[in-house]
Amino acid sequence: MEKRDKTWWALTLAVVTVVTICALCQNLSAASSSATGTIAFAWKTLELRLSSQRGMQRITVTNGKCVLPAGTYDIDGVTLMSTDQQGVQWRMQSDSWHEPVEVRADSVTRLDISPPFTARVSVSRHRVRPGATVKFGLKVTDRKGRSYRPPRPRRGGRSVPRLALLDAKGSVIGKYNFEYG
Repeated sequence: MEKRDKTWWALTLAVVTVVTICALCQNLSAASSSATGTIAFAWKTLELRLSSQRGMQRITVTNGKCVLPAGTYDIDGVTLMSTDQQGVQWRMQSDSWHEPVEVRADSVTRLDISPPFTARVSVSRHRVRPGATVKFGLKVTDRKGRSYRPPRPRRGGRSVPRLALLDAKGSVIGKYNFEYG
């Protein structure tokens, strides 16, 4: 490689480096001075996975509100959290959000994440060995049709699946625990 080619490559690299540093500085100063808005939820404790021009973010919401720089965000996922009477935290996760949310400066944007949730049980019969195996599946959706994985405890092993049968009035007519095997 000739000296002139080496000089040209070094100069090109220096210009690209300066342009990149200036762009990063502008992004940082714009992010630090940008206006903010609030997203409000009916659900009090949740985790959001967002992406925007600023990159990917994971935000834990503990009071039903979060403050973000104004802009458009894609919701990549939502995890709803709730604690039962025994102090066990349950999580229900959704990755089926396909709508962006616009956070406007000095205003509140409300996201509709709240009951009722609909749970549908699917039952299928499989012949693995002599006899039959019955497989139960659970599909949970919110009022807008977004799918959620069935609720599960945050820590620890598997909880024992339970089934409660209700009559048309909502009264419990039977309670059962499933057994593995």
